[in-house]
Amino acid sequence: MTIPCLRCGRVCRPGTPDPKARAIRQASAGFCPNCMITKFLLSIEPIRNLIEGTPARGDLVKARPGRGPEILFGPEGVAAKKQIAVVLTHTQMREGEIDWIEVVGNWGLPWPKGREPKPGNF
Repeated sequence: MTIPCLRCGRVCRPGTPDPKARAIRQASAGFCPNCMITKFLLSIEPIRNLIEGTPARGDLVKARPGRGPEILFGPEGVAAKKQIAVVLTHTQMREGEIDWIEVVGNWGLPWPKGREPKPGNF
């Protein structure tokens, strides 16, 4: 059985959640591995700020533009991907399931209202 990802429409195969998987678990319906990695990266503030930028804070801190998700292909991205490979050992996801070109290409897609992924929903 396959289902479409709620965000990008990619066909994915649902599974049974493993309670031992601490970061990302399979779910009976939800999001593909690429969208879950995107959500995971957005949850890490330094990575999110590097990619998307930071807003101004009062008069003292100016807004800083982001460098875009393409940074994942540069030196900083290589380091981030190595760290993600370590995190994946605590998930039901394997490193080969992530298509980084799709992650970058779909970065700006909206999350479905009321269905944004929670930890353990791919």
